[in-house]
Amino acid sequence: MAEDLREWVSEYRRLLVAQASLPALDSAIELMERIACVEIADPGLDKAIADLDHQASAEEECRRRLSERLQDYLESSFEDARLRRRRKRDLIRLQAEVWRTASAVRIPGFLASRPVEISPARESLLLDAGLVVFHHAYFALLPAVPVGFQGERNLLFQSFLEFSSDLTSGSDRERVRALVHEALGDPILAAEHYRQALDAASPDRHDYLSLVHMAWAHAVERNRLREAMTILLESAARVRAEDYAEIKDLVLETLEMQRTAA
Repeated sequence: MAEDLREWVSEYRRLLVAQASLPALDSAIELMERIACVEIADPGLDKAIADLDHQASAEEECRRRLSERLQDYLESSFEDARLRRRRKRDLIRLQAEVWRTASAVRIPGFLASRPVEISPARESLLLDAGLVVFHHAYFALLPAVPVGFQGERNLLFQSFLEFSSDLTSGSDRERVRALVHEALGDPILAAEHYRQALDAASPDRHDYLSLVHMAWAHAVERNRLREAMTILLESAARVRAEDYAEIKDLVLETLEMQRTAA
């Protein structure tokens, strides 16, 4: 178990800094499946493992069963889970990737609905891996799904929002919701979630400045310069001393934009 945990943490750290891509998304989903599948109580699993072909491992069988159960779970949870069948080969692959991603981010909720004992360390890592899946899906998969594929996009958005409810960190939960509502074209609600994410975040977090940048950029891109300045001034009162210079640069940049717009 300890060796597995070290391996999973190492893979998580690699994917955390990887550029958003579909291959990285696949690896992150696989990581979630590996962390989760051994936690599923199944009286018949031992016998199934004993009957496995030599080419298949117990872990692969467990992940296959997890995938089957998640499909049933998704279909019972979402009205539009049964998506229209695509005919072109590349669109079939894209739809399969959407389905697999939606299933992966629902793993924490799926386990919570089962009589499963999961250690705090593994649960925490599972949620962290889910955030990595969300990141790669949001920035690599979602842009590849055509706007006309409303069923697939809705399934992703709904799954992301369901996943956000499983997160124990208020800051992470609100950040996920902000990004989803931004993609849904609701800037007012997105801005509210960005502000809530900042309020819930500790300035000691390694990604606190990134969160400030996201909230600030969201306001600036919509020419809400007063709101952008408020975000910076409130953050300046909380930020670590070594990060103050970066906040100051953003304040000066915002002042210049306000001067130009006047």
